[in-house]
Amino acid sequence: MKLLIIGIDGGDQRVFDAYSMPYYEQLRKRMSARTVTEDLHSRGWAEIVSGRPGMETGALYMAPKLDGSLGFSDSFQIASMLELPYVTPIWNLASRRGATVGVMNLPSASKAIPVNGFFVGSGGGGLHKVDGVPKRLVYPDDLLGELEQGGYIVDIRFKSSGIRDLEALFDRLGRMEAERVAAFVRCCQARSTDFGFVIDRATTVVQYLLRKVIEDRMAGDAGNQTELEALASQLLERFYQQVDENLMRLVEELQPNHLVLTADHGCVPYRYKGNVNDLLAANGWQAVAGKAGSTLARLRRSVRRMLPRSATQALKGSLPAAVKGAHEAFDRSGTKAFGHYHIPGVFINDKRRFGGPVADGAETVGLVEKICAAINADSEAQRFGLSARPYRSEYPHVRFADKLPDVWIDKPDELLFDHKTSGLVVSNPNYSPMRDLDSVNEDMYTGQKGRHPILLVDHELEGLSRPEDPPDLRQIHSLVGRVFD
Repeated sequence: MKLLIIGIDGGDQRVFDAYSMPYYEQLRKRMSARTVTEDLHSRGWAEIVSGRPGMETGALYMAPKLDGSLGFSDSFQIASMLELPYVTPIWNLASRRGATVGVMNLPSASKAIPVNGFFVGSGGGGLHKVDGVPKRLVYPDDLLGELEQGGYIVDIRFKSSGIRDLEALFDRLGRMEAERVAAFVRCCQARSTDFGFVIDRATTVVQYLLRKVIEDRMAGDAGNQTELEALASQLLERFYQQVDENLMRLVEELQPNHLVLTADHGCVPYRYKGNVNDLLAANGWQAVAGKAGSTLARLRRSVRRMLPRSATQALKGSLPAAVKGAHEAFDRSGTKAFGHYHIPGVFINDKRRFGGPVADGAETVGLVEKICAAINADSEAQRFGLSARPYRSEYPHVRFADKLPDVWIDKPDELLFDHKTSGLVVSNPNYSPMRDLDSVNEDMYTGQKGRHPILLVDHELEGLSRPEDPPDLRQIHSLVGRVFD
């Protein structure tokens, strides 16, 4: 194999350093570590595939629907990005030179991409559960039977999996990744693959759930663990040994001339929740919802209280749009600006994009300036290191500019914006001793995305880097292009 990219979703140097991973340590010593910084708005895997930021491809973790409502969506598909005329997928950089390629478990690839070789898609991009091995994920078709026979598992997400026994979860994740590695090696060797790209996603599942346990280990503060946390500590030890063994099998059996070990983002503790909407309301830029909005919100809460979690999850997809959007706690007609989950920023409720009261042009510019000034002058924002700046206006010509927030808020990694939180910054109540899994109702529980993913490249690849290469994951696309030039 000429070049192999091993992706570890949420791969973080600090986490790996906390566990015994001897083969990874060997790789680290004989490869070059590159520092990259992600904005955590663009999807990292899509940046690697396209060599472009999310604002140019639509590959954003969360974005407004722009359908006349205030609705947002986390849906994104790799296939839609590849329809853009200026996007050349990373595997085409190889195949246009006659190389055979193999891609397996690329998040947000909910349908297989025909390539000169094989392609197996995955979940993600708004697809939170995959049962079996859907035919649409596999190219060529004759590969499907081989995967099914080997017990291939496409994806596991904690919340949608229904698994609430920790040992069962780790066992399932371990089997998923062991079989993925075995299947990828078999496929590459049978097809004399020149360019390989395989991704392990189990790491993100356990790190989102148990980042506090990992952090306690790093800090040497594991003396007061609950019974569940003590079990988690044992399971994490074994888990990272398995990650290490999977790395070794991939590299030793495929023997690539060039190697990249990377991630789409890092992983950090999820200590704080943030919500800019209260600050906006206090400054008169957001109007509290009227009676109708309050009634819808009460209805939604009542439904969730009366039914078990499994039933509410099933019901959620069938509820009318008005009920599903009842978390919007402000009056649309009287609101000039608002924030949303997973986006560290503020959107102006302008007439063109959202049907709101604010006009494009001078009115929007002036409002952005006032909002930035208010956030930057706020004592709580200063205490937690929040800093606001104009954002969308800085990128007027990018294809997906309308999906960008008008104000960007630079923040500590350990804070995640959540539009349901009361107050600008509050502690994450989940970042506390864990006693059972029944109360875990979100995938990002004690961990969340970090800005600094791991990136190791072999020394020859390091020699192909250039000063103008972007300081984020897009540089991998450039390096691969140079290898196959």
